[in-house]
Order: sequence, then structure tokens, then C-alpha cells
Amino acid sequence: MNVPGACPLAMLLLPMAKRADADERCSGYGRPMARRPRNALPANGAFHVTNRGVEQRSIFLDDSDRLRFVGLLDRATQRFCWRLSAYALMRNHFHLVVLADLEQLSRGMHQLSFRYAQGFNDRYERVGHLFQGRFKASPIESSEYYANACAYVFENPVRAGICAEPSAYRWLGGELFADIYRRV
Repeated sequence: MNVPGACPLAMLLLPMAKRADADERCSGYGRPMARRPRNALPANGAFHVTNRGVEQRSIFLDDSDRLRFVGLLDRATQRFCWRLSAYALMRNHFHLVVLADLEQLSRGMHQLSFRYAQGFNDRYERVGHLFQGRFKASPIESSEYYANACAYVFENPVRAGICAEPSAYRWLGGELFADIYRRV
């Protein structure tokens, strides 16, 4: 998928802001903060994004759930101008490797998570939170880390014992997956 005007990967992976020092991660109360604030992330670049079900419960109960999520993911990718390099849908969590502006990533993840949870709750006649919390995004600060993050995502079902090789798992995807595994 080519996004008009999109920067090549090399441009997005130029040295980005370094992670905050431990001292900067402390709140005014002298205790470490529970999580890194979003404004400490680079304004654009590549991100390894994850989220999981509340209490590590399943967020995908069948293939219909997964198909719905992939459809919503595709919509978010298009609407928010993401480059989706890799994704893996597991029973109780998902991984994405996304190249995007942080603002667009946040907006897209909000829409994706909200719409998926709303549909899931309607389908299974349940109420309450589906996801454990807000999504987590780790900046990918080098080409080597980018390659490792994508490999980690693609190997997730293998490490979980679901399949022997990534090409055998239906719920992996992204631009790089198609390039590497030549699956249509």
C-alpha cells in the first residue's frame, strides 16, 4: 500500500528523540510515574503498538471477531495515514508496527479500540471495558530495532506454540508480511 506523500522508511527512522532519563520520569511527588506520558514520544516515526484484554481475557473469540478487527484496522490505516508494517492478532492481545505521526496514531488507536470494543460488547451482550487500558506505544529508534520489532510481531504465534512458522498463521499481516512471506 502506498500512501501519497508518505516519507520513505529511512526518513522516518532518522535519529529520534531519546527516551526520557529516569529523573524525568518522576512525578512532582518524588515517585516514578506509572507510565511514560505520550508527549515524551517522538512526534512522528515508527511505533510498536500493543494492547491486551482486561485481566488478560480474550479479545477475539472467533474468526468473525478477528475479521471485524482487521477491517477496522484497515479503516484506521487509511483514514489516519498510517503505514502498517506488521500486525499480529493473538487470543488476548494484539501487536502493530506502525509508521505515523503520533497525533494520527493516537486518534486512530482511539477509534480502532472504541469501535472494536463497542461491537464486541454488542455482539456478546456484555458491558464494561474490553481492553486493560490505553494502548502502549514504544518508539522504534533505528532500522535494526524496526527489523527486530517486525520479526517479533511475526514470530508471536510461533513462540505461543500456535504454529510452526509465521506463514501458517492466518492473523498476521501488514506491508512487510506480504513482502516477506508472499502470501496473498
